[in-house]
Amino acid sequence: MQITVFELKLRLADLAAFRKLVAATPDYAGKVPSEDRAQINKAVPRIAEILSDAGHYPLLIIREAPVSGGRLFPPVDALDGLFTTNYFCEFRERVIDCIDKATGSYELDLPASKVRTYNPIWWLWRAVSWASSLPFRLIGWAGFDADAAESSGVGKVVKIILAIAGIASFLAALFAILDSPTFWKLVGLAAEQGG
Repeated sequence: MQITVFELKLRLADLAAFRKLVAATPDYAGKVPSEDRAQINKAVPRIAEILSDAGHYPLLIIREAPVSGGRLFPPVDALDGLFTTNYFCEFRERVIDCIDKATGSYELDLPASKVRTYNPIWWLWRAVSWASSLPFRLIGWAGFDADAAESSGVGKVVKIILAIAGIASFLAALFAILDSPTFWKLVGLAAEQGG
């Protein structure tokens, strides 16, 4: 996770609110009030993104009884099947467990997110990363597979070259500003006015 402390706290609040909603639902899916059901369904896309980013997406593995052959079914998305009457309690418990795990992951990342948020080098690196991925976004907008282009060997080399060029141009601009007499006059004026 490479998010700011503000985004992290927002995600923690969203998880807590969603957990409270899901935990308060009755034990049978058919008895969930329509207002609660609508509120939960509206929150699912955001919660799915948050859980996926934390690495705790709620998938369930369902297997037939051994008497019936014990077939193993493909993983089932517990968020999408939250109101399925056959497996409601299992889905709800799995979602709550994943929310608790994701909350723990985000709380563990809280000190590092504070450092990232207030570290100017991290912001510079984000800007350089964004700028170096811009050509691949343009490729994606043109209809090509941007992820494949960016993850290819040539794409990685291009991204490194663009990142180095971005850092070099930033440093050149910084040194040009620091070398400018006008800059130092402005700094001197600010120091005189502040002192």
